[in-house]
Amino acid sequence: MVFDFSGFGSSTGSASVASLRQDVQGAYQAFPSKNGVWLPQVVDLDLDYRVHLDGRLERLDEQEYFEHQVSMHYPATVHEHVQAACAEVESLYEKRAYPFNYAEQVMLYRQIAA
Repeated sequence: MVFDFSGFGSSTGSASVASLRQDVQGAYQAFPSKNGVWLPQVVDLDLDYRVHLDGRLERLDEQEYFEHQVSMHYPATVHEHVQAACAEVESLYEKRAYPFNYAEQVMLYRQIAA
């Protein structure tokens, strides 16, 4: 799992390897806790994407998601959010917007690595 937490909580600035520690600390502080114990409120909903070399975007593990939706009694609002998130990922991919802007990502990586 990869996430960009820059600009949220106590983390500031743009995403970079150099700011990863600050991003992680910001994420850690933003998660709720109970009695001083860190309790992340994250559930893996099983859906992933694969970008094929020929440019196709494939949604993976959709059947597993639907099975868990039934067996784990996901509320309708969760399903609505999942569908909206999938639509957003697919739209960003079609536009080649972040994080699917490969050429810009390579340039950023080279700047960070230099």
